[in-house]
Amino acid sequence: MKLSKVQIYTILIFIIGFLGLYIYYNSLDKTFKNSLNLISIFGSYLSLFGIIMSFYQIYDLKAINDKTQKEVNLSLIKINNILSVSELSKSLKIVDEIQNSLRVNKNELALIRMKDLKYILIQVKHNKDLEKYTNNEEYSNLLVDLSIDISNLSDNIFKPQKTINITKVNSNLENISTKFSELENKLKFE
Repeated sequence: MKLSKVQIYTILIFIIGFLGLYIYYNSLDKTFKNSLNLISIFGSYLSLFGIIMSFYQIYDLKAINDKTQKEVNLSLIKINNILSVSELSKSLKIVDEIQNSLRVNKNELALIRMKDLKYILIQVKHNKDLEKYTNNEEYSNLLVDLSIDISNLSDNIFKPQKTINITKVNSNLENISTKFSELENKLKFE
């Protein structure tokens, strides 16, 4: 079993202190050399040594706790980035699904997926790591355009005589896809 530096220093300090007290006790006058004084001197030394070691251990634990807390925070940031990248990748797939559904006139499915995409847009907007990229008018316009497209598509489903501009919807979806691709790459490579 190999001892750490701290353990070696602790043992050395203990032994040196113990020897110092032994020498002090032997230098005492004969009238003070009794078992009660011996126990009192060594007991006081042991108590003081124990208190000092307790403070050192508390300080050491605090340092370990601080280091652990920093590592946990870094891990949480990495996990949030991974989750954000995952959400952005998922949204790119959703955009593809919406566009495919619109091509084959499955408007109900496209509407459901567009609502999912809107939820992700809102979620990404409130992501602290992405705030600097999403807290602008361009991103807000993406959300507004998607909301309008959802409303128009919903109207088209309930009132088939009302037409929607699929080209405009696809253009808006491509803008979202482009923005999410940019955000995904910024998270991955910054």
